Amino acid sequence: MPQHPHPTPDWGTLEIGYTDEFGRVAPDVYESAGRVWRRARDFALRVLQDADDARARTLLLKAASQVTRARDERGQHVNELDGYLLQTFRRVVLAESEKEENRRRLESEAGLNTEWRSQASNVERRILLEEIVGMMDGWTRAVFEWLTLDYSFDEIARHLGVSTKVLRNKYNRHVSALIKQVGGRR
Repeated sequence: MPQHPHPTPDWGTLEIGYTDEFGRVAPDVYESAGRVWRRARDFALRVLQDADDARARTLLLKAASQVTRARDERGQHVNELDGYLLQTFRRVVLAESEKEENRRRLESEAGLNTEWRSQASNVERRILLEEIVGMMDGWTRAVFEWLTLDYSFDEIARHLGVSTKVLRNKYNRHVSALIKQVGGRR
């Protein structure tokens, strides 16, 4: 069987019908796809907003397979094959666009839920911290405030006139007792 020349050099030729991932594609439908390729590609690029020729080609082959199947099932000849294929292609592209939009929306919602959970967790930690600080005695609160101002245990110990080890142990015991106390109240 002779090869069918196409007016679009970047589409290629097809000698006989073949079956791809979407199903069978008849040679005349494939030839029609070659004729509408540039318009189809431009439409896909506008609607899908990406410059992926391979994706547009895949979607056109999917439409070609659908047209072949519809024509074979009905057993009728399609008079305006190019128009019929282009219309089928538009439906395929719009369905793909809708699928992408749904995916973006779901990803966005998932991102918001994750961000919301993270913020809620931060708020809970702040509330717990405020509870603990509110229950601290004056000495423990003063050491805590110095630590939050980036003073080291060594600097605080020198200021208070005690050893670093004694300061650290006393502070840790006080904070541990407060954490247990707050944990028991919840």
